[in-house]
Amino acid sequence: MDPSPLLLLLSCGACGALAALLGLGGGLFVVPLLNLGFGVDMAPSIAASLVCCVATSGAGSVALDKGRLADLRTVILVEVAASPVAVFATGLALYAPQAVLRGCFAALVALAAYRIVLRELRALRAGPPSEAAGWAEPEARDWPRRQGLGMFLGGLTGLSSALGIGGGPVKVPLMTEVMGVPMRVALASSNVMVGISTACAATVHYAGGSLRTDLTAPCVLGMAVGAYAGGRLAPKVNARWLAWAFVAVLVYMGGKMAWLALRG
Repeated sequence: MDPSPLLLLLSCGACGALAALLGLGGGLFVVPLLNLGFGVDMAPSIAASLVCCVATSGAGSVALDKGRLADLRTVILVEVAASPVAVFATGLALYAPQAVLRGCFAALVALAAYRIVLRELRALRAGPPSEAAGWAEPEARDWPRRQGLGMFLGGLTGLSSALGIGGGPVKVPLMTEVMGVPMRVALASSNVMVGISTACAATVHYAGGSLRTDLTAPCVLGMAVGAYAGGRLAPKVNARWLAWAFVAVLVYMGGKMAWLALRG
């Protein structure tokens, strides 16, 4: 039995708030919520998650790009490779067994949990927060660097769209650590990129008939409202303890996805 629209709205609202508080995309929440929580098949769950990512990306782009921080050149360099890969990988995923999709998603969740743990451990070693060098604008623009490598790795980030993930947690490190893009510019550019690649992937699900409006509409509305509320609450919440709690949730979700994948 499908979940009621009100239940989807409230659940995705909570997911959107948590995503905003942790600075993550909503795909890590929506797919397991629908698949594990409500018993929806992986393909419609991924399709709904992609549309949610498009919506939150658009809202985030407006919020982050008030100072015109997004760099069009960097966006084009990465997305010219990521978008075709996203379309191709999503087309393959439509025909993949549900156990395979669950296994891939479990691996992606494990990677996300590892990156959060690494980030929090670095923050603990660094001590009280200060104006990090990565946030400071350089005196002269010398980026994006390693453009060929950036395009190649950018193409690989498109694979995440096949699992309903926008790829923001992967795209931002790619820009800052490989291409030398300042953090503020990378965050704004990533929001634009996520909207492009997930929109391309969502059209594949629409053409394949796996995009269900009865699931997607309340999910998108809930994510948008929740993300706005989470953004307002962010300054008042201890994000460090929330991050560790989220890691525990990720470990549980990833473990359950992996177990179901092994069972077939």
